Amino acid sequence: DTQINLDDALRGQEDLKEQLAIVERRNNLMVAEIEEMRAALEQTERSRKVAEQDLVDAIERVQLLHSQNTSLINTKKKLESDVVQLQGEIEDTTNEARNAEEKAKKAITDVSH
Repeated sequence: DTQINLDDALRGQEDLKEQLAIVERRNNLMVAEIEEMRAALEQTERSRKVAEQDLVDAIERVQLLHSQNTSLINTKKKLESDVVQLQGEIEDTTNEARNAEEKAKKAITDVSH
């Protein structure tokens, strides 16, 4: 009877050792998986920070380009206004030159007659 109990105890001990080995292997696999997940999380976090900085840089670039565009639009409007003014001045000067030429011709005609 004692031998049967001893054999049962030894079998139970062997079963427990096998179960412990299985649990330890499973635990080691889970620890390795956790480490992989941690590494992936750290990489993802680094990528997120890079993406955030890229976004900040892009926003700053857009703001700079918008400012430059606004400045160029204002310069274009000023230049267009200057062109219109200069065209008016050219027209006035051309008319004055024609009038002066006509007066000169008339004066020459009056003097010759």
